Amino acid sequence: MQNMNFLWKPCIKPLQGKLIYRESEYSIDFIDYSEVEVERKTGNQGCTSLTIGTLQIEVGVESGKLLYPWGLYPLQHCESRELIIPTMLPGEIFVYLNNTKLIQGVAMDIPNINLWPAFRDPSTKWICIGDDELIGGITVIQFADNVAMALRNDSLMSLWIKPVSEE
Repeated sequence: MQNMNFLWKPCIKPLQGKLIYRESEYSIDFIDYSEVEVERKTGNQGCTSLTIGTLQIEVGVESGKLLYPWGLYPLQHCESRELIIPTMLPGEIFVYLNNTKLIQGVAMDIPNINLWPAFRDPSTKWICIGDDELIGGITVIQFADNVAMALRNDSLMSLWIKPVSEE
């Protein structure tokens, strides 16, 4: 199994754009972002994806920086419940792999998350994929508008997204 670590550093603001949910496609997309900013964050070797089932997180191959989520992700399977929305720090998140490299266009599964639960707060519209109980040394980093990851040490605990619904 691939060992995947996530590290982060503070930044002034996360990647700017608009996270949307296309109800007719059951898909998440990140639009209206600056191509110049994305190119600066990715480097010269293109992009790949880390996967949470059919949801993907775009990553710069050269930089290892996480950019934004996209892909098929039907919200019907989310359990509806009130979530305690964590404080989110603006930052950049980097993925590090042991024994392999990121390759342009070759997606990689994030280990141990295929059976993660998904929760949707009906009042705030935040969605948590993974552990929503953020206790014990967890830091939540917002790396794109309305997109954050909860990290404990260098391990991913959950992904938090708040897409705007579009028909």
